[in-house]
Amino acid sequence: MKYSAQVTQVQVAVPDGKYDRKVADSLVGVFERDYERLFGAGSGYAAAGVMITSISVTARASLSDNTLLVTGGATIDGGEPPVMSERDVIWYERGLTRVTTPIYDGLSLRPGMTFQGPAIVELPSTTVVVRPGQSANTDALGNIEIALEENKA
Repeated sequence: MKYSAQVTQVQVAVPDGKYDRKVADSLVGVFERDYERLFGAGSGYAAAGVMITSISVTARASLSDNTLLVTGGATIDGGEPPVMSERDVIWYERGLTRVTTPIYDGLSLRPGMTFQGPAIVELPSTTVVVRPGQSANTDALGNIEIALEENKA
């Protein structure tokens, strides 16, 4: 949480359950108390209002009671994915020379596909970098597994 006109955020523990106006008011009180504890009495700016800037949820489950299932008839197709585009990248561990690097569309990867680094995989919410000397493959669940370069020492 943070004051609307300030940038400093304070992490506030919240209770389990449903949230209503009473719980929200209680959270503001906890935030204001913690803010003053951290930054000194009178340091808050309540007139600006309070914002919840992010919410983090933690869950726990026993893995021994769960099984990951491959759905959609995923089969191991193998092969190399099609290159979506290329980009010149400086891989500092290889010097200052630009290396033309393939860009893969992560959503087009299928189980069993393999490719060598250097490579970049673009996904809607992240980018996966496969450095020079590494290789990558996709497993039956769609995970990208990266084999790290062996130590040449």
